[in-house]
Amino acid sequence: MSDQTNNKLHELRIRQLKLKSELKAQESVLNSKLNMLEDNFGIMTLNSVLPIPAEHRSAVSSFFDKSNSFIGGIFGNKQDSPIKESLLKSGQMVVAGLVFKLLKKYL
Repeated sequence: MSDQTNNKLHELRIRQLKLKSELKAQESVLNSKLNMLEDNFGIMTLNSVLPIPAEHRSAVSSFFDKSNSFIGGIFGNKQDSPIKESLLKSGQMVVAGLVFKLLKKYL
């Protein structure tokens, strides 16, 4: 191979390493954003269906903690699994929706 070809190949390898590094950084940012969405999925969905004023959010958060404990108790102390997490979030939404509909009806 000629020197020019070797230089081009070397430049391409350096560029490839830089792109792989950038890809890992972007992947890390994307993963952290996805984790944030997963962690806050319930409250975001609830806010879109039943908007909660800022002054009531701590009460809602406390309610979610209690409902998680209750729903989690139904499944026992098994290791966390995606199915359990999905059921917890779905259960949260159902229970929260019912409670808030009742509160709106009577308040």
